[in-house]
Amino acid sequence: MTPPNYSELWKAMTPEERREACGDIWTASDEISRHERPAMLAALCNAMHFREKFLKAQTADKLAGWLLLRAGQPEFRKFQGDLLRAWLLARHGAAIENFLEAQGIAHEGAFLKEDPPPPEAAALRKGLRVLCEKCTMHAACLYLGFTLASDDSGFWAALPAAMSAESLDLAAGLGAEH
Repeated sequence: MTPPNYSELWKAMTPEERREACGDIWTASDEISRHERPAMLAALCNAMHFREKFLKAQTADKLAGWLLLRAGQPEFRKFQGDLLRAWLLARHGAAIENFLEAQGIAHEGAFLKEDPPPPEAAALRKGLRVLCEKCTMHAACLYLGFTLASDDSGFWAALPAAMSAESLDLAAGLGAEH
């Protein structure tokens, strides 16, 4: 299975989910989102020909609307993974935490703590069952797709096989709206 990329996941989100993601990034409290917000703000300033001071004075809802209009454009595609992560944390953080807990993976919020060993297939399968119980198949597949797209280190290498063993079809789940 070839993991999806962030752009494919962004396209799989519903219009409402994309709108929520563009709002969630401005209010997210995780360190990664806080780190990426200035670059998004600078990109919006550049695209809209507005000064940063003006944009910083706007509400998160207003910024979300402007970002949503541009999120599919080439210069904003680099932020799609960040937008998806902010949405997942804001809207499905508890389900993600349950997924990690079912596997015995130490975490803080929905972020892995320290450097745990990669999960084994049996633990992953248990985690997948819990994840699918706690959220819609569409949301679960967006999270799993994000996890695979983000896996630069191979930590989740056994995930595709575990998904297959659980008859979890990522492509079908991404096409299924709530």
